[in-house]
Amino acid sequence: MEILNYTQLPNPEKLKEILISQAALDSIMVDKEESWLRVINFYKNYSEDIDMVKIDNGAGDHMFFLFSNYGTIIKGFDHESILSPYANDDEEIAKGIYDFVPKELMNLLDESIERDDVTFCIWRSKTDLLWKKSEVIIPADYQDGDDGEGFLLGLILTSADSWVAWARDYYEEQGERIQLDYVKKVYKHEGITKDLIEKINPDRDTEAVIKELEEIGFIKEI
Repeated sequence: MEILNYTQLPNPEKLKEILISQAALDSIMVDKEESWLRVINFYKNYSEDIDMVKIDNGAGDHMFFLFSNYGTIIKGFDHESILSPYANDDEEIAKGIYDFVPKELMNLLDESIERDDVTFCIWRSKTDLLWKKSEVIIPADYQDGDDGEGFLLGLILTSADSWVAWARDYYEEQGERIQLDYVKKVYKHEGITKDLIEKINPDRDTEAVIKELEEIGFIKEI
């Protein structure tokens, strides 16, 4: 399923499962020394009882996902959006973006999360049944303005099929070698072996991948 808006996001547990699958595959495809080329990185225990995911398209746009005991918050930034703080002379965030965000979730957005670089914010407290998003005041002259939500949420690849389609474009010739059956095993969180890693990317150091996957909690042992 392609995610077009926040109402289509899966529950936080499923969302984290999808994101960690994508992060595992990025680890298989790209050396840690070149992690800036990865679109997604998963940071287990980024802070106490908090897991963080960052999706960065390398073109100035990003999303942070923070999973905590209080709930989940997603902060997105589309640098070309009219709602970007850099699109106005005062460089202020658009009014309304952080309105009504629960204090416990808002406190997760510290300086390292680039709190003021924001064009949309989505959250879901532990007691919420649905995802929420504040109404944002778009300048009168830009009623067709876009906060980048649909564009960035489209980087959440909910299935092995969608990841393979994306990877064959992103990784070009290297991506053309990727076979769907192997990627499905990653999305199902089945046991990842050195053989599976080599089948997805024969150029990668399997020991280095295993170490990374253990660090992010994707696998416990081989």
